[in-house]
Amino acid sequence: MYKILLATDGSPSAAKAVEETAKIAAPLNAEVTVLSVISHAVDVSDYISLNLDEELKQFANDYRKAIEVKCNEIVDNAVKPLKEKGIKVNAKVVPGDPAATIARIAEEENYDLIIMGNRGLNKAQELFLGSVSNKVAHLAKTSVLIVK
Repeated sequence: MYKILLATDGSPSAAKAVEETAKIAAPLNAEVTVLSVISHAVDVSDYISLNLDEELKQFANDYRKAIEVKCNEIVDNAVKPLKEKGIKVNAKVVPGDPAATIARIAEEENYDLIIMGNRGLNKAQELFLGSVSNKVAHLAKTSVLIVK
């Protein structure tokens, strides 16, 4: 069975990637996994173990939980239209560096294709951080379709 890894961050280009995934997956009877990666940039678990006051620890824990909820909502929003088209869909939300995690999962789980949007960052962020899609295209051993 053909396997597609759809990486999403909830951005407008990620929404276009969902549409493109449906066009590709349906005629191939492909299995799709929708993936959202919680960036290490928002991972506060390292700080929770520090000797911080309880109020700050609670804030950090609440922030992490809020990010997890948002990522799950993003994945659910991508899964719904695919399921409505009769496509077999799985969902994953995992922590890590987005580009490295997407490429690693694609390789470890033998995906045939990675599909993702081209831009989740604004121009300034992309200038300093680089785009996730560009990094995935360079890191992945799997074919990558970047949707504009």
